[in-house]
Amino acid sequence: MGKRQKRKPDFRRIRPTTVYSFKELADDLDKNIATVRQWHREGMPSLDHCKPPLFDGAVVKKWLRERWANKKSKCGQDEAFCMHCHKARRFAEGSRVNRPHTAKAVLITGKCAVCGCRMNKFASAKSVNFLEAPDARKRVSCAA
Repeated sequence: MGKRQKRKPDFRRIRPTTVYSFKELADDLDKNIATVRQWHREGMPSLDHCKPPLFDGAVVKKWLRERWANKKSKCGQDEAFCMHCHKARRFAEGSRVNRPHTAKAVLITGKCAVCGCRMNKFASAKSVNFLEAPDARKRVSCAA
């Protein structure tokens, strides 16, 4: 089997004091040269006076970090990322199920409130217990 390629480049491999060509940058990040050219078309800054373009390592590192940070979608406590809607969405009413995954983690599954697609989210057991503690207390007090 071949080596599995990671989607996210390893930023530690970019030396901030080095100037890179397309091929050198692609080799250092284990990416295809077409990927680096695509990044350049999408706005990765290059040194202005050079043909073919050259890239400053510190600027490339900063640009890639910002690019990956902007792609993340922050989900609230009662939300998960819907792969169909491509947004953080709330769970549909009554579809949320908590399943223990490990001693410290819980897998939360349910359906999207907008499109009905299945969503999954991992959370710490402490945060799930903290969120559900008031409901558990109400059930105990009603049963007594």
